Amino acid sequence: MSQPSRQGNGNNRKQARGRARIPYKCGMTLKGHKGAVTVAKFNSDGKYCLTGGKDRNVILWNPTEGTQIKNYDGYHGYEILDICVRKDNAEFASCGGDRTAFLVDVTTGAVKRRFKNAHERRINACAYNKDATVLFTASDDESICAWDLKSRNFKPIQKIENEFKDSVSALVVLDEVCIIQRIVLPHRNY
Repeated sequence: MSQPSRQGNGNNRKQARGRARIPYKCGMTLKGHKGAVTVAKFNSDGKYCLTGGKDRNVILWNPTEGTQIKNYDGYHGYEILDICVRKDNAEFASCGGDRTAFLVDVTTGAVKRRFKNAHERRINACAYNKDATVLFTASDDESICAWDLKSRNFKPIQKIENEFKDSVSALVVLDEVCIIQRIVLPHRNY
C-alpha cells in the first residue's frame, strides 16, 4: 500500500491560505474576576465584551483598552454559565447555577426581569429570538423554556421537556429555528 504524498498539488495550500486564520496569540488579558471565567460574549458590533464567572459577577469591558466599564454583581447566587446580549446593546440576559435568568439594563445595571421556578437544575444557556421579544433558557433538567419579554407573566410561554434524554448544554436561536446542543447526544433543530 502506498503512502499519500505530503506535497500535494498546491491547490490545498491555496485553499488554506484563503481561509480566515484563528489568532493564536493573546491580544489582551482582562483581569477582574475572582476565580474562573465561565463565559465571554461580545456585543453586536464587537466593541465591548461581557464576562461572567464563578464569582457570580458579570463585567462589561472595553477589550481593546483592557478596561472595566461596569461590574454587575449581586444578582446570581451561583456561578454564571451564559450571557446573551440584545442586538441594540441596551440589555443582556445572564443565567447560571442558581436556576435563574436575569434581564439587566446595561446602562443602569437594574434588573428588569427575573425568570425562575421553571427549571429544576442549573440553566446552562440563554438566547434571544431575532427581535428580542422571547428569551430562551436551556437547563440540566433536560428542558428549554421560552419567556415572553413583552408581557409581565412570570411563567414561561412554552416549556419543552421530555424531548431530551440528557442535559441541554447550548442553545442558538436563528429566525424561527432553535438549535440545541446536548451533552451526550448530537444537536437537534426545533
